[in-house]
Amino acid sequence: MNLLKAPRFRPYSLIYCVLVACVYVLAIARTTAQSSQVNTSDAARAADYNEKCSNGDMQGCANLAMSYRMGWGVSEDPLRANALFKKACDGGNAFGCRSVVADSLLPPTLTLVWLTGGEGRGRAGVYVETKGHAPVNDGTIVVAPNGREFDLSTPTGFINMALSSRGALATVVSLTGSSGEVTIAANGLSGFKPVSTKLEVREYLLSGGSKAGKLTAKGKITGWVATTNDGRGQLRFVLLPLEGFYEATGRIVKSISGTRKQEEVSNITGAVLGLLNGKLTLGLEGVSEAGQHVTYALPGWENEAFGGGVYSGQVLETENFGFAGKLKSSAAIISASP
Repeated sequence: MNLLKAPRFRPYSLIYCVLVACVYVLAIARTTAQSSQVNTSDAARAADYNEKCSNGDMQGCANLAMSYRMGWGVSEDPLRANALFKKACDGGNAFGCRSVVADSLLPPTLTLVWLTGGEGRGRAGVYVETKGHAPVNDGTIVVAPNGREFDLSTPTGFINMALSSRGALATVVSLTGSSGEVTIAANGLSGFKPVSTKLEVREYLLSGGSKAGKLTAKGKITGWVATTNDGRGQLRFVLLPLEGFYEATGRIVKSISGTRKQEEVSNITGAVLGLLNGKLTLGLEGVSEAGQHVTYALPGWENEAFGGGVYSGQVLETENFGFAGKLKSSAAIISASP
């Protein structure tokens, strides 16, 4: 009868495995050390270039510019790199001047800049032509094709950039907040106009097929509206995708009918932007007397606002309006008449 024999223990096999493991560990350690030395060396060189540049060495400024452009030893910063190349060129450094000229020959880049909203809850922003590199500083500072810098997070910077682009600017929205799911909201923005409108709305509320009460809104809204051509020769009025453009004050009162009449009063604390049926829409946010946060959407406000005067359109109560939320189903507006 054949019996299986246990394998003989061979000490040299264990020694071989241990040696292989040691060589592997030493190789990883050496690679990590080399990588650390490279990073440390890049940072040291960048610090040296910075000191030389501060002391008037224009070659040091040019080398520091390249470090910022490539991210060698410092965080990549295209705007700072461009400024340092220009400083080096102004100081007579040939490499700095060649870099400035090379930048001027680069074609404009179409850059997507988000200005409000967030990933997963909807966003709004712009497509804008920039020079050479994508924007930095949280994606709001851009360099126009003419070399000027603009901060799109400010009303002044946004409008100046739009005027500088001569119509090469489009507002965009995304229901998901993803850069891969973008819809052009308006293209070729032109005229910009500051607007101020009174808010005077009285609307009936419907619940279960019957009038459930009345909503009254009074206040004031200020902001900016742009114009664009709709492709058929007609002007179209457009909201700008930056909440800093808009302010609102006032009060909203909901009077609920029935056996137990109620009155809900909310003070308007500001304006907010959001998406309503996929369209960029202005809204109101406020606080009720009970301390609850409330939001309302004003569809089409920009159309009435451009002409000034009074907004008397719909005031739709929403759930967390501002790139989230859906219209409440418990109450719907059925009339814009008092």
